Amino acid sequence: MRIDKIQKLKKNLDNQQQMFNKQRTQQDSFVKASFVVSEKIAKHSKSFGEEEFIKECLLDVANIICQDKIKDFEKISLSRRTVVRRIQMMADDIKTSLKERITRFETFSIALNESTDISDTAQLAVFIRGVDVDFNITEELLTLQPLKGTTTGEDIFEAVSTAFRNFGLKWSLLSGICTDGAPSMVDAQKRFIGIVNGKAIELNIQAENLTNFHCIIHQQNLCAKSIKFKNVMEVIVTSINFIKSRALNHRQFKEYLEDLFSDYKDVSYYCEVRWLSKGKMLKRFYDLR
Repeated sequence: MRIDKIQKLKKNLDNQQQMFNKQRTQQDSFVKASFVVSEKIAKHSKSFGEEEFIKECLLDVANIICQDKIKDFEKISLSRRTVVRRIQMMADDIKTSLKERITRFETFSIALNESTDISDTAQLAVFIRGVDVDFNITEELLTLQPLKGTTTGEDIFEAVSTAFRNFGLKWSLLSGICTDGAPSMVDAQKRFIGIVNGKAIELNIQAENLTNFHCIIHQQNLCAKSIKFKNVMEVIVTSINFIKSRALNHRQFKEYLEDLFSDYKDVSYYCEVRWLSKGKMLKRFYDLR
């Protein structure tokens, strides 16, 4: 009798533990689903008000496909505050992970770009690329720092110094700086590069080993402009304009592509101001040959 009683109590205990484990697993799944949706909202720069619409869609789909699971979908927390909290937690986790990798850097370089947002606030984007002793390369957006008031070289230097302090970066490991070439960046004396070079000894930087690049993408633009491909561009641009400038020609051309089951439905315009479109336009035209 005593053995039977012990076995019964043990079985009840096992059942209780299984029940709690099942509930915990389900709760973890609900939280994970909430994080996944929040990540999608952040990655696609959607409004935090989208989560209510997303949940409505999930519930409607569940009601059609798996009505027995609709209560599980209702338990997925997607309120505005929850989504904000989830995104902040993921951002903090990324920041912690980046800090941990930074501690292993043997050397690193930074890229700076200063631009104005729609509220006329200057935003300084600081990108970092570092390598550790095993040649594992890390390339991430380090910070997006708003610049209140002026955007002088001193302001930019202070913003970069703040980012270095926040992430535990050492100036002595800095090997390269790439800037957007704005005057506040590249002036030899009072601008960012000049300030860094002037404080090289104070910051423990080996100035002779510090490489500076300015406007690399703009240099590529100038290179592309110097190679005109005039004999090629004139023929292609004339052909594209002939197709797209007349409605009848354009309709017939698109119908022709549909008849050929082409991967492309149309040709691309070329705008000289949007110089990166040249390569896309040429590739599209070549693929349609």
